[in-house]
Amino acid sequence: MYFSLEKDNKGISFMLFTGWMLPHVAAEFRGQKYFGEPVPCMVSSHDDKPGYEGQVPRMDCHIRGEGNPCYGDGSGLLATEAFDALVIGGEEGLWKFLEKKYVDWISHE
Repeated sequence: MYFSLEKDNKGISFMLFTGWMLPHVAAEFRGQKYFGEPVPCMVSSHDDKPGYEGQVPRMDCHIRGEGNPCYGDGSGLLATEAFDALVIGGEEGLWKFLEKKYVDWISHE
């Protein structure tokens, strides 16, 4: 599952592995760790400016657009915080979390 907050051709996103599988795939994984459970994966930033000297941009960013440089960064640890915001505050709680991270990482307002 993917949530993306986008403003001014920049953005921040949260990726969550749902644990949902087709029955024939699930049969192969039953009994394994995290089977059928949601797993927070990543909170990522997508910016038009480098976050540090020498950062190499991606040119295939879905938020910045194909061919536009995307200086991204990400955190697996923040994914747990984003997931907690979603579980505790619902979708509204997650959007508030992403808005705050957008300000912290990208707009610095």
